[in-house]
Amino acid sequence: MATVSVSKKSTTSPEESITYLREKKPRPYNPWWIVTSILVVTTISIALYVLPDWLFLAYWTRDLVVGILQFMGYPAHYTGAADGFATFPWSPQWGAFGEAFPNTPGVSIDGSEYPAYWIVKACTGFQAGAILIALIIVTPLKSKSLPADVDPALVSSYRRFQANHQTLYNMGKKFTVIGIFWFVLFVTNTIRIAFHLWLVSGFELFGFTFGPYPFAIAHDELAKPIGFFGTLLFAWVIEKSGVPIIDTFADWLDAFFYGVKGSLSWVKNILRI
Repeated sequence: MATVSVSKKSTTSPEESITYLREKKPRPYNPWWIVTSILVVTTISIALYVLPDWLFLAYWTRDLVVGILQFMGYPAHYTGAADGFATFPWSPQWGAFGEAFPNTPGVSIDGSEYPAYWIVKACTGFQAGAILIALIIVTPLKSKSLPADVDPALVSSYRRFQANHQTLYNMGKKFTVIGIFWFVLFVTNTIRIAFHLWLVSGFELFGFTFGPYPFAIAHDELAKPIGFFGTLLFAWVIEKSGVPIIDTFADWLDAFFYGVKGSLSWVKNILRI
Protein backbone atom coordinates (compact mmCIF):
# COMPACT_ATOMS: atom_id res chain seq x y z
CA MET A 1 0.00 0.00 0.00
CA ALA A 2 1.37 3.34 -0.99
CA THR A 3 1.86 5.92 1.70
CA VAL A 4 1.27 9.58 1.25
CA SER A 5 3.32 12.02 3.31
CA VAL A 6 1.59 15.13 4.41
CA SER A 7 3.81 18.15 4.85
CA LYS A 8 3.14 20.28 7.85
CA LYS A 9 2.68 23.96 7.39
CA SER A 10 5.14 26.19 9.13
CA THR A 11 3.87 27.50 12.41
CA THR A 12 6.02 30.62 12.11
CA SER A 13 3.89 33.71 11.78
CA PRO A 14 4.67 36.40 9.20
CA GLU A 15 5.49 38.81 12.01
CA GLU A 16 8.05 36.39 13.47
CA SER A 17 9.60 35.84 10.05
CA ILE A 18 9.97 39.56 9.48
CA THR A 19 11.48 39.97 12.94
CA TYR A 20 13.94 37.16 12.22
CA LEU A 21 15.00 38.74 8.94
CA ARG A 22 15.51 42.17 10.39
CA GLU A 23 19.07 43.31 10.60
CA LYS A 24 20.50 42.77 14.04
CA LYS A 25 23.07 44.93 15.72
CA PRO A 26 26.48 43.69 14.56
CA ARG A 27 27.71 43.70 18.14
CA PRO A 28 26.70 45.29 21.42
CA TYR A 29 28.13 48.74 21.80
CA ASN A 30 28.70 50.86 24.85
CA PRO A 31 27.01 54.27 24.50
CA TRP A 32 29.44 55.74 27.03
CA TRP A 33 32.40 54.55 24.96
CA ILE A 34 30.82 55.93 21.79
CA VAL A 35 30.43 59.40 23.28
CA THR A 36 33.81 59.51 24.98
CA SER A 37 35.66 58.12 21.96
CA ILE A 38 34.20 60.82 19.70
CA LEU A 39 35.13 63.51 22.23
CA VAL A 40 38.63 62.10 22.65
CA VAL A 41 39.21 61.87 18.89
CA THR A 42 38.00 65.45 18.45
CA THR A 43 40.20 66.75 21.27
CA ILE A 44 43.32 64.87 20.16
CA SER A 45 42.81 65.87 16.52
CA ILE A 46 42.54 69.57 17.34
CA ALA A 47 45.47 69.43 19.75
CA LEU A 48 47.70 67.57 17.29
CA TYR A 49 46.94 70.00 14.49
CA VAL A 50 46.82 73.32 16.31
CA LEU A 51 49.39 73.15 19.12
CA PRO A 52 52.61 72.08 17.30
CA ASP A 53 53.84 74.34 14.50
CA TRP A 54 55.02 71.35 12.39
CA LEU A 55 57.60 73.60 10.74
CA PHE A 56 60.14 70.78 10.56
CA LEU A 57 57.60 68.79 8.53
CA ALA A 58 57.04 71.77 6.23
CA TYR A 59 60.81 72.10 5.69
CA TRP A 60 61.19 68.38 4.95
CA THR A 61 58.31 68.64 2.50
CA ARG A 62 59.80 71.73 0.83
CA ASP A 63 63.21 70.09 0.47
CA LEU A 64 61.85 66.92 -1.12
CA VAL A 65 59.46 68.79 -3.41
CA VAL A 66 62.29 70.96 -4.73
CA GLY A 67 64.44 67.86 -5.20
CA ILE A 68 61.70 66.05 -7.14
CA LEU A 69 61.02 69.04 -9.39
CA GLN A 70 64.72 69.56 -10.08
CA PHE A 71 65.08 65.87 -10.90
CA MET A 72 62.24 66.27 -13.40
CA GLY A 73 64.03 69.19 -15.03
CA TYR A 74 62.08 72.10 -13.58
CA PRO A 75 64.04 75.15 -12.30
CA ALA A 76 62.74 74.95 -8.73
CA HIS A 77 64.51 76.39 -5.70
CA TYR A 78 63.89 77.49 -2.14
CA THR A 79 62.01 80.77 -1.90
CA GLY A 80 64.23 83.58 -0.68
CA ALA A 81 65.07 87.26 -0.95
CA ALA A 82 65.89 86.90 -4.65
CA ASP A 83 62.24 86.01 -5.22
CA GLY A 84 61.05 89.09 -3.36
CA PHE A 85 60.40 87.35 -0.05
CA ALA A 86 62.92 87.49 2.77
CA THR A 87 60.30 85.76 4.93
CA PHE A 88 56.77 84.46 4.57
CA PRO A 89 54.30 87.37 4.11
CA TRP A 90 52.71 86.68 7.47
CA SER A 91 49.54 88.45 8.65
CA PRO A 92 47.40 87.92 11.78
CA GLN A 93 44.90 85.78 9.89
CA TRP A 94 47.58 83.10 9.47
CA GLY A 95 47.97 82.88 13.23
CA ALA A 96 44.38 81.81 13.92
CA PHE A 97 45.21 78.09 13.94
CA GLY A 98 48.94 78.41 13.53
CA GLU A 99 48.67 77.81 9.79
CA ALA A 100 51.82 79.75 8.96
CA PHE A 101 54.72 81.60 10.55
CA PRO A 102 57.27 84.17 9.34
CA ASN A 103 59.74 81.33 8.71
CA THR A 104 57.27 79.13 6.80
CA PRO A 105 59.18 77.71 3.81
CA GLY A 106 58.26 78.14 0.18
CA VAL A 107 59.06 76.78 -3.27
CA SER A 108 59.77 79.04 -6.24
CA ILE A 109 59.96 78.02 -9.90
CA ASP A 110 61.76 80.22 -12.42
CA GLY A 111 59.44 81.52 -15.11
CA SER A 112 56.26 80.89 -13.12
CA GLU A 113 53.67 83.64 -12.77
CA TYR A 114 53.52 82.76 -9.07
CA PRO A 115 56.57 84.08 -7.20
CA ALA A 116 56.28 81.48 -4.42
CA TYR A 117 54.32 78.41 -3.36
CA TRP A 118 54.23 78.36 0.43
CA ILE A 119 54.20 75.11 2.41
CA VAL A 120 51.77 76.15 5.17
CA LYS A 121 50.61 73.72 7.85
CA ALA A 122 47.62 72.54 5.82
CA CYS A 123 50.03 71.52 3.04
CA THR A 124 51.71 68.99 5.33
CA GLY A 125 48.64 66.75 5.12
CA PHE A 126 48.20 66.85 8.86
CA GLN A 127 44.55 67.83 8.76
CA ALA A 128 43.61 64.26 7.87
CA GLY A 129 46.70 62.96 9.63
CA ALA A 130 45.67 64.30 13.03
CA ILE A 131 42.21 62.73 12.76
CA LEU A 132 43.54 59.33 11.70
CA ILE A 133 46.21 59.32 14.42
CA ALA A 134 43.50 60.12 16.99
CA LEU A 135 41.44 57.23 15.63
CA ILE A 136 44.43 54.91 16.00
CA ILE A 137 44.83 55.98 19.63
CA VAL A 138 41.20 55.34 20.66
CA THR A 139 40.54 52.18 18.62
CA PRO A 140 40.55 49.05 20.81
CA LEU A 141 42.79 46.19 19.73
CA LYS A 142 41.87 42.53 19.86
CA SER A 143 42.72 40.69 23.06
CA LYS A 144 45.99 38.78 23.00
CA SER A 145 45.13 36.55 25.95
CA LEU A 146 46.15 32.93 25.67
CA PRO A 147 43.36 30.35 25.31
CA ALA A 148 42.63 28.38 28.47
CA ASP A 149 43.89 25.15 26.92
CA VAL A 150 47.28 26.59 25.92
CA ASP A 151 50.25 26.09 28.22
CA PRO A 152 52.19 29.40 28.49
CA ALA A 153 55.42 27.42 28.70
CA LEU A 154 54.85 26.08 25.19
CA VAL A 155 54.55 29.46 23.45
CA SER A 156 57.24 31.96 22.54
CA SER A 157 58.40 34.62 24.97
CA TYR A 158 56.99 37.27 22.63
CA ARG A 159 53.58 35.60 22.71
CA ARG A 160 53.70 35.46 26.50
CA PHE A 161 54.59 39.15 26.57
CA GLN A 162 51.54 39.89 24.41
CA ALA A 163 49.31 37.95 26.78
CA ASN A 164 50.77 39.16 30.08
CA HIS A 165 51.39 42.82 29.19
CA GLN A 166 48.57 43.68 26.83
CA THR A 167 48.45 47.39 27.67
CA LEU A 168 52.17 47.82 27.03
CA TYR A 169 51.95 45.71 23.88
CA ASN A 170 48.98 47.71 22.57
CA MET A 171 50.80 50.99 23.20
CA GLY A 172 53.83 49.76 21.28
CA LYS A 173 51.62 48.44 18.50
CA LYS A 174 49.81 51.74 18.12
CA PHE A 175 53.00 53.80 18.16
CA THR A 176 54.39 51.52 15.45
CA VAL A 177 51.26 51.91 13.32
CA ILE A 178 51.34 55.69 13.82
CA GLY A 179 54.95 55.70 12.63
CA ILE A 180 54.09 53.64 9.54
CA PHE A 181 51.11 55.84 8.75
CA TRP A 182 53.07 59.04 9.28
CA PHE A 183 55.78 57.86 6.89
CA VAL A 184 53.23 56.95 4.21
CA LEU A 185 51.43 60.27 4.75
CA PHE A 186 54.65 62.25 4.42
CA VAL A 187 55.80 60.47 1.26
CA THR A 188 52.45 60.55 -0.53
CA ASN A 189 51.76 64.15 0.47
CA THR A 190 55.17 65.25 -0.79
CA ILE A 191 54.54 63.51 -4.11
CA ARG A 192 51.11 65.18 -4.24
CA ILE A 193 52.57 68.67 -3.83
CA ALA A 194 55.31 67.98 -6.36
CA PHE A 195 52.65 66.74 -8.78
CA HIS A 196 50.56 69.89 -8.27
CA LEU A 197 53.52 72.19 -8.91
CA TRP A 198 54.60 70.06 -11.87
CA LEU A 199 51.15 70.57 -13.39
CA VAL A 200 51.21 74.30 -12.67
CA SER A 201 54.60 74.67 -14.31
CA GLY A 202 53.55 72.49 -17.21
CA PHE A 203 50.42 74.55 -17.82
CA GLU A 204 52.44 77.74 -17.80
CA LEU A 205 55.41 76.54 -19.81
CA PHE A 206 53.18 75.15 -22.55
CA GLY A 207 50.84 78.13 -22.54
CA PHE A 208 47.73 76.44 -21.17
CA THR A 209 46.28 79.56 -19.58
CA PHE A 210 42.65 79.07 -20.58
CA GLY A 211 39.91 78.87 -17.98
CA PRO A 212 40.88 79.07 -14.31
CA TYR A 213 44.41 79.88 -13.32
CA PRO A 214 46.80 76.92 -13.57
CA PHE A 215 47.15 76.73 -9.79
CA ALA A 216 43.37 76.58 -9.35
CA ILE A 217 43.21 73.60 -11.70
CA ALA A 218 46.26 71.76 -10.40
CA HIS A 219 45.68 72.39 -6.71
CA ASP A 220 42.10 73.33 -5.89
CA GLU A 221 40.16 71.17 -8.35
CA LEU A 222 42.38 68.10 -8.10
CA ALA A 223 42.58 68.33 -4.31
CA LYS A 224 39.13 66.79 -3.89
CA PRO A 225 39.64 63.46 -5.72
CA ILE A 226 43.24 63.15 -4.55
CA GLY A 227 42.19 63.79 -0.96
CA PHE A 228 39.38 61.24 -1.18
CA PHE A 229 41.50 58.43 -2.57
CA GLY A 230 44.38 59.41 -0.30
CA THR A 231 42.18 58.99 2.77
CA LEU A 232 41.11 55.55 1.54
CA LEU A 233 44.78 54.62 1.07
CA PHE A 234 45.68 55.78 4.58
CA ALA A 235 42.77 53.89 6.13
CA TRP A 236 43.82 50.75 4.25
CA VAL A 237 47.43 51.10 5.46
CA ILE A 238 46.29 51.50 9.07
CA GLU A 239 43.92 48.54 8.82
CA LYS A 240 46.62 46.33 7.28
CA SER A 241 48.99 47.42 10.05
CA GLY A 242 46.67 45.92 12.63
CA VAL A 243 44.48 48.74 13.98
CA PRO A 244 40.81 48.38 12.89
CA ILE A 245 39.86 52.07 12.75
CA ILE A 246 37.06 51.27 10.30
CA ASP A 247 35.37 49.25 13.06
CA THR A 248 35.46 52.30 15.31
CA PHE A 249 33.94 54.47 12.62
CA ALA A 250 31.33 51.78 11.93
CA ASP A 251 30.43 51.71 15.64
CA TRP A 252 29.85 55.45 15.50
CA LEU A 253 27.56 55.05 12.50
CA ASP A 254 25.69 52.21 14.23
CA ALA A 255 25.23 54.31 17.34
CA PHE A 256 23.96 57.21 15.25
CA PHE A 257 21.57 54.95 13.34
CA TYR A 258 20.14 53.26 16.43
CA GLY A 259 20.03 56.57 18.26
CA VAL A 260 17.95 58.15 15.50
CA LYS A 261 15.79 55.04 15.28
CA GLY A 262 15.19 55.07 19.04
CA SER A 263 14.42 58.78 19.01
CA LEU A 264 11.85 58.34 16.24
CA SER A 265 10.21 55.49 18.16
CA TRP A 266 10.08 57.65 21.27
CA VAL A 267 8.47 60.50 19.30
CA LYS A 268 5.91 58.09 17.82
CA ASN A 269 5.00 56.84 21.27
CA ILE A 270 4.59 60.40 22.50
CA LEU A 271 2.31 61.26 19.59
CA ARG A 272 0.13 58.22 20.29
CA ILE A 273 -0.60 59.38 23.81
